[in-house]
Amino acid sequence: MKWGPAVLAALLVILSGCSSEKLDPAIASYIDSLMNVSFKPGQPGAVILVARDGIPIFRKAYGRANVELGVPNTPENVFAIGSMTKQFTAVCILQLVRKGKVSLQDDIRKYLPHYNTQGRVITIEHLLTHANGIPNITDGPDFGQREVVEPSLDELLGCVTSDSLLFEPGSDCGYNDYGYTLAGLIIEQVSGLSYGEYVQKNIFEPLGMKSSTSATRERSIPLFVSGYSSAGDTVFRPAEYFSWRWDLGMGDIVTCVDDMLKWDEALYTDKLLSQDLLKKAWSSYVLTDGRKTNYGYGWAVSQYQDVQMIWHTGGIQGFRSTSIRIPSQHLFVIAMSNNGSTNAVISCARDIALRVTGKPLVTPSFQHLTPEQLNDYSGVYETRFSGLHMLANQTRNKVYRYVTVQDTLLVAQRTGAGRITLLNVGGDLFMFEGSKTYARFHRGNNLKIMSMEVYADPWLWGPTRFETRTELPLPKVKVPVVLDEKILKAYIGKYTFSGDDFVKIRVDSLRIYMDTIGEIFPESETHFFSRTLDETIEFIKNSKGSVTGLIWTQLGSAHAKKID
Repeated sequence: MKWGPAVLAALLVILSGCSSEKLDPAIASYIDSLMNVSFKPGQPGAVILVARDGIPIFRKAYGRANVELGVPNTPENVFAIGSMTKQFTAVCILQLVRKGKVSLQDDIRKYLPHYNTQGRVITIEHLLTHANGIPNITDGPDFGQREVVEPSLDELLGCVTSDSLLFEPGSDCGYNDYGYTLAGLIIEQVSGLSYGEYVQKNIFEPLGMKSSTSATRERSIPLFVSGYSSAGDTVFRPAEYFSWRWDLGMGDIVTCVDDMLKWDEALYTDKLLSQDLLKKAWSSYVLTDGRKTNYGYGWAVSQYQDVQMIWHTGGIQGFRSTSIRIPSQHLFVIAMSNNGSTNAVISCARDIALRVTGKPLVTPSFQHLTPEQLNDYSGVYETRFSGLHMLANQTRNKVYRYVTVQDTLLVAQRTGAGRITLLNVGGDLFMFEGSKTYARFHRGNNLKIMSMEVYADPWLWGPTRFETRTELPLPKVKVPVVLDEKILKAYIGKYTFSGDDFVKIRVDSLRIYMDTIGEIFPESETHFFSRTLDETIEFIKNSKGSVTGLIWTQLGSAHAKKID
């Protein structure tokens, strides 16, 4: 049989798409073991794809797509990607820039004239780089009540306009989902299309991303898995209901790993955007004081050793995800999970990317310090951020990190958070136990500790920040009181916050437990605290003495009604 020129040409195209590279069996085994530890059979699972030069070299699914029906995950399944949506929104804006329809330096009031910027100039670039100073609604204590109701356009635009800005636009960087919602609304205003229609027409269809869409409750989505949250060590429940409209532009895209590979490959070409515009998206934004933010437009950017990593994580009710691209090696790792209660898929993808790159993270050796040496670091440090997230979104009160010496260990606990042991890895450098986060203490001219710098390896998240040591005294240790078992049993039941978000209280003998934080201890008849977390619970009673609800206080307070 003789093949004509057209057939031969087609065959060459097919063969050129086949990878000659085979993944090292040891690395493949490492990936498999890492994922199997985190995503067990019978539980919500995950899908991961590793690609080199645009060709998958590892692609596998774990756990279940639907726990109730026992449906296993497959690599073709569709997941919500949460904040990874932001990179799509950024590219859409840059497409409008290329067409001359917007400028990154445009005041957003040019397109959203009714939005209250508190008299400041907030540019489109400020939205894309999280340098806008607008309060972030998703970090607010009342967002759980808001997101279960479908918002109107006026509600989307007006939900934070009565609040003052957290900082002067361009002067700082605080992660802001809402800035991307405003960017999505600008896309709608300029294009005349809904956000979902624009992305479909200008990204998904040109790239053949047939399993990708902007999510909605108005229709079913083929192969879309069920999202879950934890209800115990091995028990899961469906994720809480929410309106996708609140996630416009910031977290409403659902997709699969194969479509995400098509997306990543297109970014090496000029098919969607010219490379000069894309390079702006992958360049760290510089604040007015010269600090780099380690964030561009829709992507975080980090340098680990001599490797540039362009990445982003995503989280939404019932789902977690991350994507990592390493252009110097044409490497792409995409991982998605339908277990919204763990960030394991994010840490797994990070470790896998570095292992495949040949630059695995090395845990430094720990050094023992005496209690006298540790006492140098003990104190109260004022902090304003958790990673790139501004704590002012959760509370307008000052937030502190308490560093104390307990026996032979240095322990840190931030307001509203849990205790973490700090392990010395040399000099004034400590590592947060169980993580890749470091605390470097800085001394003044008198060698006294003055501040603490907290950062993560290899993913820097935001500009360099210092937590200043204060002269405040460390808080006194709380001592529990003993309550009658009859009093404790009155608190047993189910308490709901909003929608189907709830907690349960149970009592075992004279010990009382809250299913999300473990055992709680009474300070008085109605006030309880956690010994491991900086959280308090106050039970509410009516005039007849019946328990009607509780107030759970972390950084902010949330009210729950007793329903059972």
